[in-house]
Amino acid sequence: MACSISSPEPQHPSIGTAQLRSPVRVYDVADDCDPTNAVRAGYLFLEKLPGRPATWYNATERQKETFLWHLAAKDIYIGLQQLPLDMIGRLHMAPGLALPKVGPAFFKYSTAGEAEPLRPFKHTSDYYKARIEHCINLLQNGEITAPDPVDAYLVYMTLLSNLPTNDSNPRYLNHLDSRDANFLVDDEYNITGVIDWESAIVSPNYSAFQSPLLLFDLVEVYQRGLSTPSLEEAKFAGILKENGHEGLAKLASQKLGFRLEQCIMEDPYSPHFIPLFSGWWKIVQSPKEFEFESWRAAAFKKYGDGGLTGKLNV
Repeated sequence: MACSISSPEPQHPSIGTAQLRSPVRVYDVADDCDPTNAVRAGYLFLEKLPGRPATWYNATERQKETFLWHLAAKDIYIGLQQLPLDMIGRLHMAPGLALPKVGPAFFKYSTAGEAEPLRPFKHTSDYYKARIEHCINLLQNGEITAPDPVDAYLVYMTLLSNLPTNDSNPRYLNHLDSRDANFLVDDEYNITGVIDWESAIVSPNYSAFQSPLLLFDLVEVYQRGLSTPSLEEAKFAGILKENGHEGLAKLASQKLGFRLEQCIMEDPYSPHFIPLFSGWWKIVQSPKEFEFESWRAAAFKKYGDGGLTGKLNV
C-alpha cells in the first residue's frame, strides 16, 4: 500500500506547498486464499512511485532539512491532522463504500480456529485493555511463550494498571513502521511517497503524531531507557511550532505511544526490554531511576503469579 506526494520547491521548502495524491493506481490484487489466484500468494500490482528509499544515515544536512520540512507539510503531519476519525481500529473497505471505514483493531481466534474480530474502539484505555488482556490469555493458555511467563504476566498487569486516559478524542491514521526505507525521496530529499502501510492503524493522537522512528536516537531509546527528543526530533518539532502547530510539536517530542506499544510486544528477556520498559515507567511514574528487580518484587507482591509458576519455558 502506498501514497504519492508531489514535491515542493526544492530550493526553499515551505509548509503548504506539497499536494497529496492518493490512492495510487492499483492494477490487480489477489488474496492468498483466493481460489482463482494462480500465483497462490497474495499480491498487489500498483503504479510505480517516483523516488527511491531514503537512507537517513547517508543524507546530507541540507537533504535532512528538506525532508523534515516536507514531512511537516500539509500532506503529511499537518495534512493528517485535518483527517480525524472517531474510532481506534484498522481501515477496512466494505462493499458499497467509496471510502474505507474504521474496522476491527485486531483479531483473536476461537477454540475452533476461527478469526474473531475485536471491535473498533472508541476509548483509548478500552483498546489497550483488550489488547493486553488478550496477551495475558494467550500466555496463560500456553499459546505464547516466554522464558519466564511470570515476568511477562507482571509486565502486562503493570501496563494494565497504568493505561493512558480513557479519552475519546479524534483518532488519526498511524503508519507504525516509519523507518527511513519506507519514505521515497528524490535527489534533494523531497518526499515523493510513503510505502508499506499494511500495518497502519487509526490510533490516538500521541501515537499518530510522535516523530517517525528514523529520527529516534536508538542508543538512548534501546540502551539507556531515555525518551528525550533527539536533535533531529527537536528540529522537526521546531518546524511544526514555527508554522503555528504547537500542539503537533508537543506530540512529536514525546514517546508515550511508542513506549507502550514496545512494552506490549517485547519479551521481558529481550536484551532491549529493560531499557524500553524503564523508559515507559519513567514517563508514567516520573522516577529518575528504575531498577528491574525492585520493580519485579513489588509487582509480584501486588499481582501474584497469574497461575503461571511452574510453567517456565526453557
